[in-house]
Amino acid sequence: MLKINRIQALKIILFGSVLNAYIFNAIAGGSGPLRLIGMLFMNLSGILLVIYFFKIMMKKFDTNFYFKIMFFLLITWCFITVFRAISPTPQTFITVFGHFLIGWAWMNVLAVVFGFNIFNWIMIFDFISTLLLISSVLTLASPIYSMDVIFAISKIMVFVPVVFITSMYQNKRNKRIAYISLFAFIVNSIFSGQRANLGLILMIISFMIFEFYRQQNIGMYKKIALVFGILIFMLLLLSQVDKMIEKVEGDEDAQTDTRTFLFVELFADLKSYDLVIGRGALGTYFSPYFEYCKRHGLGGDDPDRVVNEVGYLQMILKGGLIMLSLHLLILLPAAYLGIFASNNIITRMCGYYIVIILLMWIINSYMIYSAEFLILWMAVGTVISSKNRKLRNRDILVKINKGYEFAEK
Repeated sequence: MLKINRIQALKIILFGSVLNAYIFNAIAGGSGPLRLIGMLFMNLSGILLVIYFFKIMMKKFDTNFYFKIMFFLLITWCFITVFRAISPTPQTFITVFGHFLIGWAWMNVLAVVFGFNIFNWIMIFDFISTLLLISSVLTLASPIYSMDVIFAISKIMVFVPVVFITSMYQNKRNKRIAYISLFAFIVNSIFSGQRANLGLILMIISFMIFEFYRQQNIGMYKKIALVFGILIFMLLLLSQVDKMIEKVEGDEDAQTDTRTFLFVELFADLKSYDLVIGRGALGTYFSPYFEYCKRHGLGGDDPDRVVNEVGYLQMILKGGLIMLSLHLLILLPAAYLGIFASNNIITRMCGYYIVIILLMWIINSYMIYSAEFLILWMAVGTVISSKNRKLRNRDILVKINKGYEFAEK
C-alpha cells in the first residue's frame, strides 16, 4: 500500500490546487480533458487535506482556548455553508465539488493543522521555490500568450511573499529565485493588467525591508545598501507601471472604478436573513449592471452572479456576516501575534502574509480553493501556536560559511 508522509501530503495538496487553478484559468473555465484533469487533481488535493486535517488534529491542535473555539465555529460554519448547496441530484454534487469557487473553497481552513509544526515551512521552501521558478520561466513568453494564460501563470506566483520575505535566510538557489520571481510577478502583473498587484508588490517589498531591519545578525551597511536599492526600484515602478499597463492594454483610463457597484448591488439584493447567514456555497445575487450589459449585447458576466470579486463581499454572499465575523475574529489577532509577538522570521512572515490577504480582500481576492488560501491558513496555524512564536532565529537557522540558512529538522 502506498504511504505518504506529512510533507509529501502537503506538497501534493499544494500542487493539486495550483495545477487546477492554472488549468481552469488557462482555458477560461472551459471543458474538455484538461479541465477534467484539473478537477481530479483538485479533488485529490481536497480529499488529502481532509484526511490529514483529522489525522493531525487527533494528535494535537496546538493553540489556546480562544482559537480552538473560533476554529470549531468557523469550520462548522464552513461545512454548513457547503452542505446547504448539496442536493440529492448527482449534478449538484459534481457542481459543488467540481469547481474551486464553490465547495472546496470553504475547506481551505483545514490547512491550519499543517502550520502547527514550523519546520513544515522549511521542508517545503525548495518545493515552492521550484514552482516559482517554473512560473518565472513561463512569464518570459508573456507577449505571445493570451490574457487567460497570463492570468493563469499568476496563480502559480502566489508563493512570492513567502519566499521573498524570508529570502535573507533562504539558501543561494532559493534566494535567487525569490528575486527573479518578484521581477517576473511584476512583468506578469503588467501584461495581465492587474493593477491591484502593484499594491501587493509594494506590501511584499515593504514587509521585507521592515523585517530585514529587525534582524540583528545582518550588518548595517548591507541594510542601508538594500534599502536604497529597493527604494530606487519602487520609485521607478510607481512612476512607470500605469504607463506600461496602458501600453499593453491599450487602455488610457487607468483609474476606472470597477468595485463600488459590487458593494451597492450585493447589499441591495440581500435580504436581512441572507445578510446574516448568506446564501450557501451556490448562492447568487442579481446584478442590474450585468443584466443591462446582457440586454444590450455588451457581453460580460451572467446577471445572476455566483461570485463577487471583492473578498469580504464574497464571504457575506456565501456565509453571511457570520462567516465574515469568524474570519476576522481569527485573522486579525493572528496577524498581530505573528508580527508583534513573535521571535523568528517564519512566524513574522506568516503575520505579514495574513495582513496581505486581509488587505487584498478589500479589492479583488475572493475565496477559491487555491494555494494562496491554503498557505494563508497554514500561516495562521503557525502563529497561533505559542511554541512556534517563542522559537528564536537561532532555533531554526544553521550557520553556513559567513551567513545563516534555514535548518531542516
